[in-house]
Order: sequence, then C-alpha cells, then structure tokens
Amino acid sequence: MKGLRAIFIGLYPVFLVAVTFYAALILYEMAAASLAWWGVFLTTAPFLVFLLRISIFKDLARTSRRLPIIQGLAVVGFFLAFFSVLVIGVPDLLALTLAAAGLAFFVIYNFWYAELKPRQCTALQKGARLPSFALENTVGETVSAEDLSAGPTFLLFYRGNWCPVCMAQVSEIVGHYQELKDLGVTVALVSPQPLHKTAKLAAKHGLGITFLIDQGNQAAKALGIEVKKGLPIGLGLFGYDEDTVVPTIILVGAQGQILHSEIAENYRVRPHPQRLIGILKDSLAE
Repeated sequence: MKGLRAIFIGLYPVFLVAVTFYAALILYEMAAASLAWWGVFLTTAPFLVFLLRISIFKDLARTSRRLPIIQGLAVVGFFLAFFSVLVIGVPDLLALTLAAAGLAFFVIYNFWYAELKPRQCTALQKGARLPSFALENTVGETVSAEDLSAGPTFLLFYRGNWCPVCMAQVSEIVGHYQELKDLGVTVALVSPQPLHKTAKLAAKHGLGITFLIDQGNQAAKALGIEVKKGLPIGLGLFGYDEDTVVPTIILVGAQGQILHSEIAENYRVRPHPQRLIGILKDSLAE
C-alpha cells in the first residue's frame, strides 16, 4: 500500500517516546525492581536514544545494516517481560503486551522500513547518458541533464533536509569537495524538496557545490528512483512534498557517460565519498 511506510515511520517514534517514558515512570514509582517493565524499557529506549542521536547531531552517514546491539537489547527486553509474566507469574499483561509490541515494531522497522526496494534502473547503466530532464538551481535558473553531462560530475540525489542521514551524507561530500574540485569534477546535490529548503542548505555549506531542486520529481522519475508518498507522515506540515527519492549517487564521466551509480538499499547505509572518488579517479584515468 502506497504511503504505509510513511505512516509507520511517522507514528513509530511517537510510540517509542510514549512507551519509554511510561516504562521509566513505572520503574521510578515501583518500590521493587520489575523485570517486566525493565523488559519494556529495553525494547524501546535504546532505539529512541539512537534516533535522537542521529537526528540531533546529523553526523552518521552509515550504520550497521541491522543495528545488532539495539536488536539484541530488544530481544532481551521481550524475554525479560515474557519470563516475568508467563514463567514467574507476575500479573502484568500490559508490560508483556508493550514489550511484544516494542520488539515487533523494531523488527518491522529494521527489516522492512529501513530496507529500500531493490531497483534495476536501465537509465543508470554504466556507459549510458543521463536521460533528458530539467532541474532548478537556488536562484531559479534551469539546469538540464545535458548541462550535468558536459563534464565529470558527482551527482547525489538525496531525500531532503528532514532526513538526518542525508544531511550527514551531504556534510561528508562537502568535506571532500576540494578533492573533487581538484579533479575537475562538478558536485551537484539534488532533492525534490521546496526551493527555500534547498536554499537554506546551500547557504549553510556555501563553497562551489551546486544545489538543485527536482520539481515534481521529474528527474527521479526519468531515472527510476522516485518514491511515491515516501515522506514520513506529519512532515508535510513543514512544507515538504509527499513524494521523495531513493538516495542515489551517479558519477558522470568527462564525455557525459555514466561511470558508476549506487542506489541505496538501506537508507542508513550510504557509500563513503573516498571510495567513490577512487572510482572517479580510476575511470577518468582510463
């Protein structure tokens, strides 16, 4: 169902906050320790802390694919609640229910939401040229696919300022800008978010990087990387469009041919710029 992922990721953090603080309150008020409520706490609090960490600092462009420590704590938490209620016999079905929900929702996030649908995009095959599309820069000028194919280009399609992993990836690329510039490579970062959002990001980073807006996701559609109704529910209130894009890197050669492309398979795992620069160097030297 279109939009189901957006609904899930919009409501899951609300569940995490509510259950974590409720469990913490129960533990604080109880005279004796409760295995069941410690279990509930372990199924939600570690992942809530992780989400707050990446959202506040915006400096993690990649994590492990499965978050094994957080996953392990959630499993332990569920079994603590299970053991307390169904083995020891503590009459607290609410704790067991919330622990089961905490584990189930994390598994859904980890194995469904974080994993992006694999895509075979013929438009991004090595040696092909970018299909025709038009983008807009932060001063309202049109930038065409042909403009981006006029020389070696490092092209990133990112979801928007709302995505902390995207912001970490953008910062990484900015940190390698001088190295790319020395290679004669144009760096262009593209998002379907509104112009004023992109202009704010461009003003923050400055330099000579080209920040572009993909109005109506036209370029993403041409490349096969559009995500319909991919914006987390609620973020539309902040001016973002509901359709977004799969994070994608495209390396374009000096003659306008695609040298390499990488479409994210997990939204938390982005390629390291240094490896991509190595691919560019090798390709441009051929």
